[in-house]
Amino acid sequence: MPLTKAQHLDPARSPKRILALDGGGIRGILTLQFLQSIESLIKQRFGDNTLLCDYFDLIGGTSTGSIIAAGLACGMSVKDIKSLYYGLGAKVFVPTGLGFVAPKFQVQGLQQALDGALGADTALDSDKIRTGLMIMTKRLDTGSPWPLNNGAHGRYAVQDGALRLTQVVRASTAAPTYFDPEQIQISSRDGSVVDGEFVDGGVSPFNDPALQLLMLAALEGHGFRWRTGKNELLLISAGTGTYRPSPQGPQLLDKIAAAQGVRASTVRLAPSVHGDGDHGFVPRLIAIAREKGVSAYIGDGLNRWPGVHRLDAAHLYRLALEKGAAGASYHGIAEEGVQTREIAEVIGRRLNLPVVSKPPAEAAEHFGFLGYFFGADMPAASKLTQERLGWRPKQPGLIADLDHPRYFQA
Repeated sequence: MPLTKAQHLDPARSPKRILALDGGGIRGILTLQFLQSIESLIKQRFGDNTLLCDYFDLIGGTSTGSIIAAGLACGMSVKDIKSLYYGLGAKVFVPTGLGFVAPKFQVQGLQQALDGALGADTALDSDKIRTGLMIMTKRLDTGSPWPLNNGAHGRYAVQDGALRLTQVVRASTAAPTYFDPEQIQISSRDGSVVDGEFVDGGVSPFNDPALQLLMLAALEGHGFRWRTGKNELLLISAGTGTYRPSPQGPQLLDKIAAAQGVRASTVRLAPSVHGDGDHGFVPRLIAIAREKGVSAYIGDGLNRWPGVHRLDAAHLYRLALEKGAAGASYHGIAEEGVQTREIAEVIGRRLNLPVVSKPPAEAAEHFGFLGYFFGADMPAASKLTQERLGWRPKQPGLIADLDHPRYFQA
């Protein structure tokens, strides 16, 4: 039988196992790959119904790690959380602001996704949370780190336990310039209620929350009072990888080519290059529709895919060779954005299949790797390219081209 939350938190039971999950935005998908391997090993050892919340006594995270930690602690499988992440990537991380005068992303989509996955009314001390949980955030107006959790017995434990889980997680993901701070009502030392401004725990020293989790478990003031030692405590920390910037493609290409006396420029093509011989995304969507028995789009289907006909693209390459400036980048975009619902409707009509909407959480299961791309809103333009090279796309657009028998020959 799986342990109860009280048994997970009981200091008399040992050894204790702690899982720490770093911040890192959408790169949390890399953390989930690590966790899927750990989950698989645990299932082999303890049975197929065992979840990570059954194995770990305390799970904590910062920023993107807090989303994963909360999901795991609530009994979600890694597969379920991966589906949630594909939805977040497609619907939440769509820039709407500059990041300086206004947040880069809107909070509504993130809050709705968290409420749907974790429960809008779930409190931090709710029995829905099946093991110990710590969410790392930072109070902006005081500069102090706040390890909000469901297992301590300190002065503010009751207050912390009554906070809404999704509000706390939203606070931990509120990276400055990316999302607005989260305002939470809390009690001050003098007993008055104040509105605290909370932001991403990644701007505290605990973007990697492993040390904070260890302090929470072991230090007397936090109230967990777990025993320490190599046979008493296991702590696993999972990160999100690192990014090492390198010279941008066009600049690097220009330098290499210039050194050899060659003038080089770059052509960036639309996601869909359509026409005879198309072996890209659209034929894959047709194959998925045949396999699944429905032609699907994600959400409301209003997200956009740019397109260009292969003959227009070929003309652009010729113009870039003849007139292109060294080191320049040109956009092979004939249509700035075709709604994905329109694409699904043509496929459904041609295959005589029903056209349906899939929620973002089911995108990965239905479309596979294509789910992230098909759910993204990716409008793009080629106004400058057309002005500089005199390029004028003349071939049929994506929808007109797609509505042709050659795309649907078995």
